[in-house]
Amino acid sequence: MPTSIHGTNGITFNDGSTQNTRPAVGFRNRIINGDMRIWQRGTSGFTATNSGAFAADRMYMFSGFATASTASQVTNTTLSGFPLATRIQRNSGNTGTADVICLQAIETANCQDLAGSTVTVSFYARAGSNYSAASNNLIALVATGSGSDQGIISWIAQTWTNTLTATVGTAVLTTSWQRFSYSYAVPAGTNEIVVG
Repeated sequence: MPTSIHGTNGITFNDGSTQNTRPAVGFRNRIINGDMRIWQRGTSGFTATNSGAFAADRMYMFSGFATASTASQVTNTTLSGFPLATRIQRNSGNTGTADVICLQAIETANCQDLAGSTVTVSFYARAGSNYSAASNNLIALVATGSGSDQGIISWIAQTWTNTLTATVGTAVLTTSWQRFSYSYAVPAGTNEIVVG
């Protein structure tokens, strides 16, 4: 699950001047609640099928028709600075094999300046004892569009304007926490992003 995405562009000031010698001051991470700290809807029992559900704030999950899955909060991750995480697992007895996906949409106002730049997507992940993906793979993706704030449901429904979805990396999970980091060149004209 993504814990951060940040670009290499600098900042643009109100007078039109720019500063490109460092990343945007005070606004490097575009993922909101990437440390899974905020759970306004509760901390367990979020079930998603093809209709999807929000679990930790800003984190949306969905899966195929026959692959109901549940999200819950995990405490004491043993990761320094990250005491909480989200566990997503296929429900017991469920034999569906469709992908289970966790995503966050980055709104237009928070990502327009990333268009034409390279971003880094990074996250921590580990496999649970019953993780059964092929070769223990977890796919990291970035989707971009040129519309404005069309939202995550519209992306899932494949109705975004000029959408482009790309696999940015394949994480091979073990039962220990690992940090994964991938780079992605955001296309020019991007006005909205989904990271998953």
